[in-house]
Amino acid sequence: MSVSHILSQPNNELQEPSDLASGGIISGDVECSRAQKMVLPFATSNDKVEAISKKLKDGCVIDQKCGGCKVKANVMWEILEDAMNEA
Repeated sequence: MSVSHILSQPNNELQEPSDLASGGIISGDVECSRAQKMVLPFATSNDKVEAISKKLKDGCVIDQKCGGCKVKANVMWEILEDAMNEA
């Protein structure tokens, strides 16, 4: 699986009703497909896609409570701060 897997995959994850009500935010962390949508506008070159994808992959954890996966909030903040500083 390539590092850019998270950005290249369509949203195939099932969401629980509680996830939908919070817009994909789970206890401060961000559901993976939502995280993908949040960072996609910043992936404007192959290098940026690779860098963002690696951080998403490293920050992704299985959501034991709701199922699926999520990206830790601190990783999302790091990705977004880095992306906005480069813009």
